[in-house]
Amino acid sequence: MKKFSLFFIIFIFVIGCTSSEYPDVPGTPGEARSSAPLGQATSAALKGYAPAYSIFEFDARDNFLPIFTIGLGETSIDFETIVIQNPDDPLVINVNVNQKNGFIWHEGYYWSHSEKLWKKYRMLEDPIEGTGFIRDTSSSNLVINPTHINTDDKYNFILAYSCKKYPDVGNDFKCGCSGKRGPCGQWMMHYYKAVKKNIPEIPNEPTLLCQDSDGGKDFFLLGETYGPSNIPEMHETKVIDFCLNDNELREYYCNKDVVVDNFDTTCDNGCSGGVCIEQLGCTEGETVCDGLSVKKCSGGQFNSIEDCSSACTNGKCTISSSCSEGEIKCTSAFESSTCTDGVLISEDCNNGFCFPGAGCQELSFNP
Repeated sequence: MKKFSLFFIIFIFVIGCTSSEYPDVPGTPGEARSSAPLGQATSAALKGYAPAYSIFEFDARDNFLPIFTIGLGETSIDFETIVIQNPDDPLVINVNVNQKNGFIWHEGYYWSHSEKLWKKYRMLEDPIEGTGFIRDTSSSNLVINPTHINTDDKYNFILAYSCKKYPDVGNDFKCGCSGKRGPCGQWMMHYYKAVKKNIPEIPNEPTLLCQDSDGGKDFFLLGETYGPSNIPEMHETKVIDFCLNDNELREYYCNKDVVVDNFDTTCDNGCSGGVCIEQLGCTEGETVCDGLSVKKCSGGQFNSIEDCSSACTNGKCTISSSCSEGEIKCTSAFESSTCTDGVLISEDCNNGFCFPGAGCQELSFNP
């Protein structure tokens, strides 16, 4: 009987040692497996959940050692906000749980705001056979349908479960502890906010960045061009066409409607006032009347050469008096006038009506 009792005690001892080699299976989220009083502050969002770090270990900056991190690509203990680019696409959140010499449960949970319940997700690594736990490190690419995510400035929650023994504080596994004296046996909680990216409305038709008042390369119209510049050492600028010299014009224009550019050209009839002269305005030596002023063509333009006292006709001063058609009168000793269209047209005395030595003599014309 004593031998049987001894064997039974040894059997129980072996069983007890074997059962403590791995942590207990986690319970329902929100339910602590240990009812010990809270020993210190916790960062867990809700009562019954543990923070995402170990309260028994510290990093190089003497902060609690992060265990459970999330993010988009690179994960972090400080991850806070996810911007949803397209509300119709599933959200992929990277989950990492790292605890050296620890045991991580092969499943986790995320909260569905639409269904008001916890939904499971799985880690990528295979658990130790027969245990459900993964050693040291695990990860997951958590795919969440956008219908489960809250975007109205409320938190979204993700859970993971990890355990480790700390000989300094006991021989049992410490799983999701909020304080050194408990409670433990809790799911670690990470939380984040999600915001929708504002999709801009269809913009109005853009206006041209560059504007040219003469509509482009118009050498005969003075233009003012405004816009971002394609000219070295100039930025946004306003320029006006101008003459480089008497024959060359610098014409500004919009290059592909976006930048100010310039083009130099030689004007056939000269350049004046920022435009090419289209054509000569008169024949060299030509005379015309401008009121009582006689003007003569010189260099392509008329210049005043004489002011008439009485009248100006056909580029010459005339005497304003009635006369008979064809009548010739002397207007001075050496100048005669012929009646044309009712007025006397002055002529030099060299047309046969002036006589040498006698000056001008009047002749009547009788047809």
